[in-house]
Amino acid sequence: MLDPRVSVAEVAAANEPSAEVELEIVNPYGANALMLKLGTSRVLLDPAEIDELIEALGFARADLEPAVPAEVPRDHPFPIETEPHWKIVVDPAFAGVVLFFRHSGLGWTGFAIPLASAHRLLEIGERRVSLPTSQSVN
Repeated sequence: MLDPRVSVAEVAAANEPSAEVELEIVNPYGANALMLKLGTSRVLLDPAEIDELIEALGFARADLEPAVPAEVPRDHPFPIETEPHWKIVVDPAFAGVVLFFRHSGLGWTGFAIPLASAHRLLEIGERRVSLPTSQSVN
């Protein structure tokens, strides 16, 4: 389990002011792991610990300012998943649906979509026409 009391920034500050993050996939005991190097500190993470770190970083990022941009930056090379797995869950406690997408590196992420937005998504899908280069349904 990751120690939430120690931040990446604290490790970097303790090592050197401009510590770079290095990642290396290693196979020390037969199973793949990730060696995370930050300055002079190193930690070996197994896949479950990587998932935990990604989730913790996502929750932490949501609380930071400036917020993630509301529009998709056109000059950023995003990780794109081709034909991702997805699942829709109808939650009786929510007036809408929860749409989950699976990314092979980032894991599953859920989005609570209000009923009106879900209907607009269905309308777009039923049109069967060419969409512009980007389409927003919010």
